[in-house]
Amino acid sequence: MTNPGSIDQRRNARVPVALELEYRSAGAFLVAYTTNLSKGGIFVDTTAPFPMGTVVAMRLRAPNMPVCEVHGTVAWLRPESTGPGQPAGMGIVIDTAPELYGAVVDEIAFSFTGIQVLLGTGEAAPRAILSRYLRSVLACQIIDYDFATRPQGLPENIDLAVIDLDSSGPEGAQLIQTLKFDARTSTTPIIALGQLERDRMRAHQRGADEALTNPPLFAELQSAVIRCIAKPSAVR
Repeated sequence: MTNPGSIDQRRNARVPVALELEYRSAGAFLVAYTTNLSKGGIFVDTTAPFPMGTVVAMRLRAPNMPVCEVHGTVAWLRPESTGPGQPAGMGIVIDTAPELYGAVVDEIAFSFTGIQVLLGTGEAAPRAILSRYLRSVLACQIIDYDFATRPQGLPENIDLAVIDLDSSGPEGAQLIQTLKFDARTSTTPIIALGQLERDRMRAHQRGADEALTNPPLFAELQSAVIRCIAKPSAVR
């Protein structure tokens, strides 16, 4: 993530530091709200966290949705990544009472049309299993990208892509790269699944946000899906 701002000029914790979190869609924001904000906190992925105790005025936004404004205080830091799914950043405790921003969340939820997950596979068996897993994690629309039929073009408004490297072969790795180079999907998080460590490493190199063993453990897939969707696409 980008540097959330200069902290040297704002060391007085009583002077809020402005921070904008941009989400890919209203659905991504609602997942972030359900898993983090509604529980009184939020984690911001950044290599330049603010000092402990810093008061932060946050604006949470996504395309075609009203801005949700909250205040919080930096309560803990992770100065550097400690492994997959544990990036460097800061934990912010929300100080704003839910009733002060709840109406905005209700408005966003009212117009919510659903989470869309692109599932890239080359065989029917893994497609069925992964579809079942994904629908068990969250209510979502599965968009099948069947490599066996060589689909043309990419669907728009994708919240997440899950790609089975083992059943898709080289085309699965190529799809990861295509998603990252296409302006419409460049910020779409990608979860790659592969039996071999070398395939998972190559997926990371091509732009996958997460690379799990295949078949994945349900708990690991669940955590990765929520983590990827709830993560802001930009921090300013």
